Amino acid sequence: MPAALKTLIDNGKTDANTAMSNLLNARNKILSAGGYIGSQDWPQAQTAMTDASNYFGYFAKYLLQDDVFYKGFSRDWRDALYWINDNWPTGAAEITMDDILSAMVTATDSQLMNFIGLVDAFRQSLWNKSFNAEYFAALARGFT
Repeated sequence: MPAALKTLIDNGKTDANTAMSNLLNARNKILSAGGYIGSQDWPQAQTAMTDASNYFGYFAKYLLQDDVFYKGFSRDWRDALYWINDNWPTGAAEITMDDILSAMVTATDSQLMNFIGLVDAFRQSLWNKSFNAEYFAALARGFT
């Protein structure tokens, strides 16, 4: 995966995790406020509700914000999808004979040994197979 795309996806995942953490914190503060209200501890209830409100704000920031100050989950992943769209191949990948020859010329000894080993293994797998002499003769004539 390209580094630019991985960064966008990872940022989105981090923002989503942070948003979820803030949502759970808000839930816990509301539960605490309910307990404080039940015991008529109004200052603590007010503090818990204020904290819950702040956590809801952070939740929205990390999940939905889409501006110059902060890019939240939705923006990170939207940018990731745009990156994929902008970098999606428009046509079939083309490998030319020049590409193959250039790769062979610049190949390492290990790569060449693997290639020759595969060619020899394919060749050996055909030794006991039927051979269409007319087809291969015509194929060979195509190179003359």
